[in-house]
Amino acid sequence: MKLLVFSLILGAIHLFVGMGVQAYMLIKDGKPLDALFDVGLWYLLLIGLVLFGIGGSLTPVIAVIGKWMSIIGAVGIVFTGGRNKKGFGKITGGLGSLYGVTGYLSDVLSYSRLLGLGLATGVVAKVVNILGSLAGNGIVGFIVFLLVFLIGNVFNLAINALGAYVHSCRLQYVEFLGKFYTGGGRPFDPFIGKTKFVKITNKEE
Repeated sequence: MKLLVFSLILGAIHLFVGMGVQAYMLIKDGKPLDALFDVGLWYLLLIGLVLFGIGGSLTPVIAVIGKWMSIIGAVGIVFTGGRNKKGFGKITGGLGSLYGVTGYLSDVLSYSRLLGLGLATGVVAKVVNILGSLAGNGIVGFIVFLLVFLIGNVFNLAINALGAYVHSCRLQYVEFLGKFYTGGGRPFDPFIGKTKFVKITNKEE
């Protein structure tokens, strides 16, 4: 349980840093209001939800503060999320932006894979040791245990090291970079015929 809580807290901090980078980039581009509306209000909402969730176990004052922070943040997101749209799109855009809170929740929960990775490594190592000990005592049992221990745990470490690399890359490229990075360039489409600069003429024989 402690490792799960630690993973989620680490995930929340990681995402908050990514949001901070987004705010910095917006301010650097001369868009301080966008930084306030697109990042500041989300900080207010998310921190308010956290305070409201843990306030009951600490003190009611923290829960009340968190409730009002989340309400102000949610209302602000609804009214500013669709500011670049016209007419009724302003309301639907704001509501759609507020629905993005589920995305933040899923991003934080995605960091629970750190718990799964550590738990799987420990469980597999324990199973390997149990299998090695089934050979019994004596010289033969010791040799079998040593072989199973070395082969099983080396394989376990190798496969979980690969898993740690893959999962950490996902957390970086999907959850973290997704908060502020926007790719440039043009799509790679090598199999599409480009006829923009091709002139087709019919030649009669």
